[in-house]
Amino acid sequence: MTSCLQDRCSTTELRRPAARVYRVTRAGNPPPVSVKDDLLGDFPHIYPGLTRPEIEQLLSLLDKSSSTEGRLGLSIATALEPLVPDVAARIDSYKQSDDVDEYVRMLRGAAVMLLQEWQPEDEPPAADRISSMIESIEADD
Repeated sequence: MTSCLQDRCSTTELRRPAARVYRVTRAGNPPPVSVKDDLLGDFPHIYPGLTRPEIEQLLSLLDKSSSTEGRLGLSIATALEPLVPDVAARIDSYKQSDDVDEYVRMLRGAAVMLLQEWQPEDEPPAADRISSMIESIEADD
């Protein structure tokens, strides 16, 4: 009987412990997307469609919601939906309150930088310029 088993399986397979854990690598799969990546991906599509008064309104809403922290992510999303429905959908998609907090914090920072760069008499700054600034600031964290 032993010889029959050895004919079907290698001796290594016969001696392998049952509880052995094998790591599977994800060759070719992209790494998980971070909240920062979400914001940098969203920002160039959201911002150019907003006027300066709308950016100021967005900043005001973010300031009000920052005190709630991520525990009230749905409320934040509801408050932002009429102005920026894509941002509201993104916030609503997060399962962890830490992700909501981080996204709101970075979006608020982006709005502040945007308003600082956007002087009333000037043309609005390019979205990719603001995205580059966000990326360099967030890289230091």
